[in-house]
Amino acid sequence: MSKKQMIGGVLGIVACLAIAMMAPPADLVVAEGMDPQKSMIGMGLLICTLIWMAMRVMPEYIILLLFCSACAATGSLTFTQAFSPFSGTSYWLLVGALVLGAAVAHSGLLKRLTLLVMKAFPGTYLGQLLGITISGVVISPLIPSGTARLAVAGPVAKEIGHEMGLENQTKPMAGLFAALYTGFNCTSHVFLSASFMCYSMLKFMPEGYADVTWTDWFIWALPWSVAALGITTAVTYFYYKPSEKLQLDKNFIGQKIVELGQWKKGEKMTMVILTVCLVLWMTERQHGINSAIVATIAICALMGLKVMGVAEFRSKVNWDILIYIGCMYEVGSALSTWGVTSWIGKVLGPVLNPLLTNPLLFVIVFVVIIYLTRFIVISWLGVMTVFSVLLAPLAVEAGMHPFIPCFIAYCSVNVFFFDFQNLPYVSAIGIVGDMVDHNKNCVPYAVIWAVANLAGFLISVPYWKMIGML
Repeated sequence: MSKKQMIGGVLGIVACLAIAMMAPPADLVVAEGMDPQKSMIGMGLLICTLIWMAMRVMPEYIILLLFCSACAATGSLTFTQAFSPFSGTSYWLLVGALVLGAAVAHSGLLKRLTLLVMKAFPGTYLGQLLGITISGVVISPLIPSGTARLAVAGPVAKEIGHEMGLENQTKPMAGLFAALYTGFNCTSHVFLSASFMCYSMLKFMPEGYADVTWTDWFIWALPWSVAALGITTAVTYFYYKPSEKLQLDKNFIGQKIVELGQWKKGEKMTMVILTVCLVLWMTERQHGINSAIVATIAICALMGLKVMGVAEFRSKVNWDILIYIGCMYEVGSALSTWGVTSWIGKVLGPVLNPLLTNPLLFVIVFVVIIYLTRFIVISWLGVMTVFSVLLAPLAVEAGMHPFIPCFIAYCSVNVFFFDFQNLPYVSAIGIVGDMVDHNKNCVPYAVIWAVANLAGFLISVPYWKMIGML
């Protein structure tokens, strides 16, 4: 354990004990049957958890598992309350989505579909930049992990650059990397099935607002998607484009597809199962079958038809993420049980209401605050969770749909002014190796993305007003 981790561990414990021994506020209204002092113990445990996560005392999923266990052990929550998210529909939708994503990657379907989309674009630099970006848009709904998508598409994008005669760490090569990251990771926000964090957001929304379908999500996110991704792609091209004309051999992508051989049985079966799932998710309101049920049946189909074996099921699915999300789900409901959510509303309501009733000002201030917070707090998951849990109830009181602050938080934590700020971005850099250098090539791209993200929300405000979300 490093010195920083030891200091963080001690600070967390001290903060926990200090808060646990405090008298609860007089206006704290806890859930029926809850002892107010138990709420203070729970808050102490939560503050300790946040400190430990910020200081990276342990892996985040272990810290959160300890939090749930400690809440149950101290009586701050019952065991059923502490671990109830693991039986919820949002959780099992997430499990199904991750297994489906693992199957798509394992079967080879992801690479084949990526290449097939790229083949449809011309061999010019602009054509390939658009091809990489749009292939990411097409592929993203199929697999809920930006890192997994980048792992498949990254080497292809690098090869395309080399085939066009580009050298590593040049501006045009960095432009292809920017297209890769925009298309295969930043699109995680666009589709409910594109990221495990989308499913997590459903749990952060207050009761009565979490019944969000795949289609709902897409419609609500659409203006941000078009604006943010469109602005990023356009500015990326004009900033990073080469000074001379470049042309990719028209047979290059086709040869890559030929090398994959004929469609394999696993690819075909995965494609059928995935297509059925997406159709059922998109039409949930029409047929009434819960998306979580669709996801669990898909798991059974994949395993029963041996598209995925037991070994792949154990090794390819990100189980630590599943533990992390299951425990993180509990934070929001715990704050409500302890009366903290309503208490924060009383304290911060007078300050935040003027912002919440002025959507344009709220968007600007909120996005900037998140950007500044990310310079201090490295855990983008932690930042997103805390802001979502705190602001969603206040948004409802101000007449704003809670999806809006949650969505803003989710998109805005994805900044990478410094490479250490963003784990998916660091993973992307690692996947492409020496293709780019952050300081040398990608800082302008980071600024482009941050500005485009804010512009996307400002453009979304009139749209959200029009459809009754504001």
